[in-house]
Amino acid sequence: MKQRVRVLQDLPEMKLVGRRVGPLVAGQEAEFEPWEVKVLERHELVEPIQRFTTAELRKFILAEERAPGLGPLPSNFYAMVGQRSASMRTSGQPDEIEEFRAAFEALTEIRTHKLLRAALSPANAENLLPEERFFVNRLAMALEDWGRWLSELLEKEVEIGETA
Repeated sequence: MKQRVRVLQDLPEMKLVGRRVGPLVAGQEAEFEPWEVKVLERHELVEPIQRFTTAELRKFILAEERAPGLGPLPSNFYAMVGQRSASMRTSGQPDEIEEFRAAFEALTEIRTHKLLRAALSPANAENLLPEERFFVNRLAMALEDWGRWLSELLEKEVEIGETA
């Protein structure tokens, strides 16, 4: 789930929490873990190549509404959305944050309905991001537990006047 970035300044070889980074030249593209991008971006050494904007989220919404199954999203989608939200909060853009949040919630609502269907039929689950696969697996387990409970309920001997 690495994120592509553009290097803003020449970056000598250095250690970043025990990991060697660099040397990199300004203008070069590289891939880092999301937490590394956050640290390097804070020091104005890199910038993400793809930043999710509200407009981009709306494009994903339109595509998701048209797709019968789950539409593809970038592999690090949720991490990038979180980073973008944090970046907007630190730069103090409350109106833009609300629009971004509304678009993100609209997209996740559409995808959640599709993820519920995927949990009912996990063999047909395609284009799942790791976070979504985890969610679908948890839903599938909950559905199995529910089905087991219902079966047990039907097999219990209940005396007249007694409730389950």
